[in-house]
Amino acid sequence: DQHPVLGALKAQGSATGEATLQRLKDDRYFYEELCGARQAAYEYGMDGAQWILDNYGVSLGDFQGVAMIYMQERNQNWSSDEILHFHEYQQQKQAEYAQRFANEQGGNIADDVDF
Repeated sequence: DQHPVLGALKAQGSATGEATLQRLKDDRYFYEELCGARQAAYEYGMDGAQWILDNYGVSLGDFQGVAMIYMQERNQNWSSDEILHFHEYQQQKQAEYAQRFANEQGGNIADDVDF
């Protein structure tokens, strides 16, 4: 954003994408939820970044820009309890989205295997 020419360039986005991007910046829980959803999508053979773009209108570059904001904040205001809290929340959301994606795909490949 500091480059004299490139800094003025703006990605073309939808109103939904802009609203989602602002929500990601304002709502850490929503950001962590979409991080978990993206990871779950990857685990189920989908392009997680594309899933966020298709469902929320936010590109990977914009999403990672928000990630940098939270990383900088975390590094400046270090709290292991807060880091653990958001990690656990993201893991919970990842599990929820994994179940959703499994249901959409008709279950997991080994659901019928008993040990």
